[in-house]
Amino acid sequence: MSNIAVVGNLREIVQFKFFGFDIHPFDEITERKKIAQEIILNGGYEIIFVVENYYEDFKEIYDSLKSIRKEKLPVITSITNGIDFKNIGFNSVRNDIKKALGIDLLK
Repeated sequence: MSNIAVVGNLREIVQFKFFGFDIHPFDEITERKKIAQEIILNGGYEIIFVVENYYEDFKEIYDSLKSIRKEKLPVITSITNGIDFKNIGFNSVRNDIKKALGIDLLK
């Protein structure tokens, strides 16, 4: 078992299995909330990469668990699927830098 997980549509994440990461299909058919809770709370992961298309749903579940969980949760970040570039990860880092420094260095 890896300490890194990748979440997304199976055909978008299957290649990460070859790098030794655990993959978790998270598509329209599956029960997203149940899978997300299982991955976040019981997966034992330190880092979870989420394909941008599913990041907002996953982050919402993550944030709700963070407020009730006292133990350390894994870090989550978005990755692109190579087709639709929404820049969620970039914008998240950009906002964090803006909060920390008070200026937009990545403008």
